[in-house]
Amino acid sequence: MMRTAPSRRGLTLLELLLVVFILSAIALTAVTLTDQADEQFRYEDTKTRLVLLREATIGRPADGTAGFVADCGRLPDSLAELLEIGTLAPFAYDPPVGLSAGWRGPYLPVLPDGDGTRSFPDGWGNDWLAFAADRNAGTLSVTSAGSDGLPGGTDYAADYPPSGFLVTTYDHEVDLRPWQVRVVFQNPSGSPVDPGTVRLRLHYPRDGTFAWPVVWPPTEAERDALPWLSEEKAVGTVGPGGTASVVFRFETGAPKRVPWGERSLVVVDDSTGARIPGDGPRLVRLLPRAALPALDDMAWVLPR
Repeated sequence: MMRTAPSRRGLTLLELLLVVFILSAIALTAVTLTDQADEQFRYEDTKTRLVLLREATIGRPADGTAGFVADCGRLPDSLAELLEIGTLAPFAYDPPVGLSAGWRGPYLPVLPDGDGTRSFPDGWGNDWLAFAADRNAGTLSVTSAGSDGLPGGTDYAADYPPSGFLVTTYDHEVDLRPWQVRVVFQNPSGSPVDPGTVRLRLHYPRDGTFAWPVVWPPTEAERDALPWLSEEKAVGTVGPGGTASVVFRFETGAPKRVPWGERSLVVVDDSTGARIPGDGPRLVRLLPRAALPALDDMAWVLPR
């Protein structure tokens, strides 16, 4: 008896269309998930880059790592100042002040492009929508335009962050009020010495240098209002081999906010700003959101 081979039936058009539909749906789902994963990655990368921008600007005060503000004494006016030296003074030591200051970037971990310039876009590869520093308010805001690189939008195309500041004045400045510093003037000579009316001056950089102010403030009221000057005090005559203990306060005038970092104190003549001969500068570390350093033993040995 002969056996009949089983018949082989091909797919019907309806079945074929169903298979194509299922495969297309799987492919579309895979593409959608891949796109969403890529957008999420770029969104997270943008957030990471904002953290790096913040650290480049203010450093890490908690562990003493300086950033642009500590080195140059102010917020960066543009993203370019974190990447290129431009017209800023290079980092250098100033012997009379006892400190170093100036630009020592780049402050962001990027390599030069093919033309030798550096760039630091958002996670989408777009230029930042905003990089705005307000020196008076002490704030910095940086905003990404999102995936489309355009203002507004929704979801991943929305601006990020939608509001707020990347840096506030409390992140990088220290209010010296009500700081008190006790200075012990010592006279090792055999003759009386009168240092006159003096103030303490706190040295910190501006635009990366210590060469300021160009003109000493002419009135007492102007000097009182400056954040880097204490109140004035008349020391009086210090007898031969004697000492005079004087407490200087940083209290008068508007908020005495100064950039954080390693700073130095010297005694200056109230009317001229000239440094009173004596010991070298007294170094102090000022940290944001921290207590002011206790200084009740700043010795100032007057010249013989």
